[in-house]
Amino acid sequence: MTPAEQQQIADALQSKIAATGKRPACPMCGGGDLGVEAHFAYIGVGATPEVVIGPAFPAAMVGCKTCGNIQIHSLITLGLGHMLPPPPAETPSQA
Repeated sequence: MTPAEQQQIADALQSKIAATGKRPACPMCGGGDLGVEAHFAYIGVGATPEVVIGPAFPAAMVGCKTCGNIQIHSLITLGLGHMLPPPPAETPSQA
């Protein structure tokens, strides 16, 4: 993730939080020193609990610099779906 992408995520989160009238704070320790982590998170999704390689839910991570708690935020909900790479093209064997 580039610094510009980190800033886009921070701006989107600040905008969403400002609309609630609340102050950004860590839910674990109450600290306010939060930062967007430098990597995306992809949470695997599926109908069964097995670990498989397949569909994933793209997210941004926000970490508390006081206690280390990490929060996961949906890029889609934040309006940042444009940051995602396009899905791979189907090959004839997948059709």
